[in-house]
This record gives sequence, structure tokens and C-alpha cells, in this order.
Amino acid sequence: MIIQLIDAFTLTFSVVSVFLLVLGLPLVKNLNTRKNLERQGALTIITLVLQTILVFVVMIPSFMNKLDAIMALSLIPSFNMWLHVGLGTFSLFSGFAYVGL
Repeated sequence: MIIQLIDAFTLTFSVVSVFLLVLGLPLVKNLNTRKNLERQGALTIITLVLQTILVFVVMIPSFMNKLDAIMALSLIPSFNMWLHVGLGTFSLFSGFAYVGL
């Protein structure tokens, strides 16, 4: 039951993040208008904060609690999981670098 709630929470956060990023796309005539850039910047920061909360509240504790099961995975699922961890870490750090510029 609790795992299903965590999965639903994670999925909801991810959907909200994608929605915010799509919402920030420049959809008016001039792509570089100040209004579009400010909206995209604000929504990107909100999305980055939501994803950071998700990583620290859900993903890292889940990873630490299931480390034994993770180490017992066969090659393909293990590769998939470590690829997900690596790309997610890169994505989070690159998001901070993007917002910092």
C-alpha cells in the first residue's frame, strides 16, 4: 500500500514538472519576448525545486532502503537502474547550472 502511494506521488510530481515546463514554452508571436523568458525562468525554477524535493524525499530514501535488492539485480536491470541514477543526477545538476546562468 505504501509503495503504491509513493509511486503515485512520484508520478504526480513528474507529471506536474513536465506540465510546468510545457506551460513555459513560448507560445506567443515573438519567441524572445521578455514576458516569455521570465515565465519560462520562473517555471523552470519551480520545476527544479519540485524535482529536488522528489529526489531527497522519495528517491534517495528508497534507494538506500533497497540497496541490497539493487545489488542483487542481474546485468540488464542493473544497467537500466544505474543509467537512470546517472542521467537523473546529471539532469538535476545541469538544471541547477542552467538556472544559475
